[in-house]
Amino acid sequence: MESVTCNLCGSNNLKPVLKTKDYRFQIDNKLFQIVKCKNCDLKFLNPRPNEKEIKKYYPDDIKWEKEEPKVQNEKYSIIKNLKKGKILDIGCAKGEFLSFLKNKGYDVYGVEPSADSKIAEKKGIKVKNSISDFKKNFFDIITMWQVIEHLHNPNETLKKINHLLKKDGNLVISTLNMESSEAKFFKKHWFHLDIPRHLYFFSPKTLKKLLQKNGFKIIKIKHFSKQHSHAGIIFSLKNILINPKSRKTKIEENKGKNHLFTLCKLVVYPLSVFQATLKKGPIITIVAKKL
Repeated sequence: MESVTCNLCGSNNLKPVLKTKDYRFQIDNKLFQIVKCKNCDLKFLNPRPNEKEIKKYYPDDIKWEKEEPKVQNEKYSIIKNLKKGKILDIGCAKGEFLSFLKNKGYDVYGVEPSADSKIAEKKGIKVKNSISDFKKNFFDIITMWQVIEHLHNPNETLKKINHLLKKDGNLVISTLNMESSEAKFFKKHWFHLDIPRHLYFFSPKTLKKLLQKNGFKIIKIKHFSKQHSHAGIIFSLKNILINPKSRKTKIEENKGKNHLFTLCKLVVYPLSVFQATLKKGPIITIVAKKL
């Protein structure tokens, strides 16, 4: 475990705000602490697993769900009006979204450190292990879908991303919203905390500050996600009401085919939309331009 200062402003003036555990995969029963920087309001895990220790919280036997076409279309709706060209998806997994973009004429590249990179490569995607493997001023668009919260040093990563983008290139970041209605209501049981895999917990305010610090101008911000907005309520309730013995309950394992999950979605969907209209949705997606 390692203790860190604020990644946004460098302050060590921190306040504990929440203690919780790994509800999702239950790798162990260890309690982890989320702190808030008193200087800039950024919230983050502290102390936290270092880069070697964190690997045990990403078990090899977990199979992530396939990305649905509606999710790919939602992502595409965010980038389709940006300058078309070379696009890099950081955390591209099996390359499903990049394969979708390749069919639309984009020149696709990915970063994926896991074994999934081999699957992405078979789809004709140029995949590297690190963003450091690419040359500067190369990309028109860079995307990070639910990635920045996993990084040990998001500030340094954004600095490198700025160098990789061409002049007026665009960056798209999607992450959880720590100032959402769900985060405040469910607190330690909030599904999107995903402790300790998530190390940083941004609000629109703190993410904007970090982007501006690293040479980006905010173009727009979206407060709704078809993929994630409904899941927060359903699985947060699960964290409160159910104490599963396995890493995933049946409702999460087979949620695409599970009738109970479908029913829950229908019930909570209007609430998710309402939260988004108030700019209090659980997921924020920011489009930013390199200055």
